[in-house]
Amino acid sequence: MTVDDKNCSERRGIQSVERGLKIIQALQKSGGPMSLKNLAAASGLPTSNCHRYCVSFVKMGYLQQDARSGLYDLGYRLLEAGLAVMRRTDTISIASETLENLVEKTGQTGLLSIWGERGPTIIRWIAGSAAVRTSLTTGSILPLSTSATGQVFLSYLAPRETKLFLATEGKVFTDCNELCEKIRKAGVAQVSGMHIPGLSAAAAPILDAFGVATSVLTLIAAKKAVTASNVNMLIQYTQHASLKLGWHDKKVSKQVSRNREQVSTHCMGVDGEERNLQGTSITRESEAEKFKEPICNRGKNSLQGGR
Repeated sequence: MTVDDKNCSERRGIQSVERGLKIIQALQKSGGPMSLKNLAAASGLPTSNCHRYCVSFVKMGYLQQDARSGLYDLGYRLLEAGLAVMRRTDTISIASETLENLVEKTGQTGLLSIWGERGPTIIRWIAGSAAVRTSLTTGSILPLSTSATGQVFLSYLAPRETKLFLATEGKVFTDCNELCEKIRKAGVAQVSGMHIPGLSAAAAPILDAFGVATSVLTLIAAKKAVTASNVNMLIQYTQHASLKLGWHDKKVSKQVSRNREQVSTHCMGVDGEERNLQGTSITRESEAEKFKEPICNRGKNSLQGGR
């Protein structure tokens, strides 16, 4: 159970509303129209009760019923509501807030990257409990094929968006097909320090409703690999953030902490031959500020950005 779920489950609500919304959730998961009988079974309601809810939802436009077959489906009001949510969702604030909680929980240094005009770009860095010495900094551009962050973008963006950047590294998309399949299956990319001695990284995507990576969160560690428990936590946190953006995976909905196959590659280093915009080597000291407030109570982060 997540922090959001735990806190919200302690609040008392209106049970009749919650029961009615199970009908909409059942239709959402079904992938198509449903009969009254099947809809009642899927939502755990008696058929008579389910029918009364459906009549009201149809009147309000939240459901629609085919005149010939009698099957129920989602209505236009839900489309309007979904579009309104998308317009109001600040993807960078959600990603930034998730990174804060992840670093606090794991104690490891974390990066937030987006897809920019020059490729994977770091827009936020939060130091962990131990300083990490590296030339990476906010504004650094990361390679696609040899960085954990880049490999995630490569796996979750359309080839047309990445092929030109991949070509500058002397590769084509077919060279990375097998690796991308493994990353999508595992939900995470991992590299260990060869090009940058002593550093390793694990990266996972925050996906939108279409399964496209809006941003990538990365944990880095010095001297040893990111621990398996922290990798699993990275996957859980990014999946939870993805759910907020409308992404849906039936397996994750049932068990968001499912163990994933860890991906290890022969890659060059934590983020390969990084192209640092500032070009200076810096030591990241531990941040004193800790974020104690639960996610669902915290205000929006002021950081703004976009793809």
